[in-house]
Amino acid sequence: MLTYDNIIMKTKKEILKTARKLFNEYGYANTSMRDISNALNMTVGNLTYHFKKKHDIFFALMNEIELAEPQALAVSLLDFHKLMAELLEGMVKNRFFFSDFKLFATIEGSVSPLVKNEKFLRLAVKQLSNLQTEGFFNDFNESCMISTMRICLLAHLAWISDNPDSNDQKNFLFDHWQLLMPYFTEKGWQCYQQEIEPLLRSAQK
Repeated sequence: MLTYDNIIMKTKKEILKTARKLFNEYGYANTSMRDISNALNMTVGNLTYHFKKKHDIFFALMNEIELAEPQALAVSLLDFHKLMAELLEGMVKNRFFFSDFKLFATIEGSVSPLVKNEKFLRLAVKQLSNLQTEGFFNDFNESCMISTMRICLLAHLAWISDNPDSNDQKNFLFDHWQLLMPYFTEKGWQCYQQEIEPLLRSAQK
């Protein structure tokens, strides 16, 4: 049985889904509240009941961009591969934001790109450090890990601006591994060839 709260929640989810689609297709600046309400077949007044301003929709979408903390540390390169894939999928899903640098200046607090980037860096270093403990990397100190992941983050912004598809995403993951390969141990190479390389080859067919 649907309750009033459930109906409100469902409506808000539909609004966010529709707004994200329009923002991705036409850009945040070029999408109005009326565009969103028309796409939902509702009045602007009904839309503003749920979100008073377009910026409120924007903030709600940004709060959804959260890289989940894995319950366990990565114990294989495949675990780290999945983490990177999750990050890229989130960027593609919300490409309207990552492809418009002007929007960065409008974000403050926990949804700030800087805050999320630092969280990603901490998470990535934590996972890479454990993989080094597991014997997959050699001579890969924390400073190198941070620098490598910062390069990846900068590359992400250039990559997302080209409106990539799923094949682009998988090819881009290969570029990540290119940066990590110099630190592979023999165990790292074996794991890469057995678990990661087959995934990348299938993506290129």
